[in-house]
Amino acid sequence: MIYARGLLLFAGELRSRGYDTRSLQPIDYGGNPALEATDWSALDLGRMLTALYNLKTCHPEYTAAVDKIVLDWSYLRVMREGILSSATTAKD
Repeated sequence: MIYARGLLLFAGELRSRGYDTRSLQPIDYGGNPALEATDWSALDLGRMLTALYNLKTCHPEYTAAVDKIVLDWSYLRVMREGILSSATTAKD
């Protein structure tokens, strides 16, 4: 399990779709605790990166903190032929 700034990352790469806001533990689509992060959403990731960029632009004092957060993530599997892609786990 790989954590970045307190959040368990999906496949050790990116933040998952859902976390409990109190415990920072991953949750499933029903809001129930999950043992591991299960997926990421390219749309959610884009929204978060946009919000963090806006935060840096409006409040430069947060630049270092924001950069530390987003540089902990791996973006290698997010881009496929110039298109953002999501990921999920398949259950057997």
